[in-house]
Amino acid sequence: MPRCKSVLTDTHKSCTRCGLMKEHSEFGMNRAGLGSLMPACKKCMTDRYRSHAGRVIHSRYRIKSRYGITLEEMAQMFNNQEGLCCVCSQPMCLCINEHLEKKCPTRASVDHDHKTGLVRGLLHRDCNGAIGLLRDSPTYMRNAAQYLEIEHVR
Repeated sequence: MPRCKSVLTDTHKSCTRCGLMKEHSEFGMNRAGLGSLMPACKKCMTDRYRSHAGRVIHSRYRIKSRYGITLEEMAQMFNNQEGLCCVCSQPMCLCINEHLEKKCPTRASVDHDHKTGLVRGLLHRDCNGAIGLLRDSPTYMRNAAQYLEIEHVR
């Protein structure tokens, strides 16, 4: 959809996406925007983020800003790992699904060193979380593995 130039009055503003004049309350806040409001209304922004193209754009930005890699570099890592998680060796997918309630359990997550920021590889979300819960400590992980191998008696 072509973008429109925004018009601002004391109580209303035009949306740059749908072009409709709407009350200020129908726009999100943006300090840099015209009248400190987002250029597009909340409904248009929601529609954009829910679209597949919106999820791809958001994922591209999120991966680049958090980890310093592009989606193409992530796909190359995925191929180098033959689509398998580095921890559990089970298949992963590169799906883009940002809806929190519908997260794919096999989706690849970027694992990185929290001290250096360097990307280590791709893991399942749960495997990545397990490493994080053990504070990225090889000692804690070895201790946990030894603990699991001990035969426990009631």
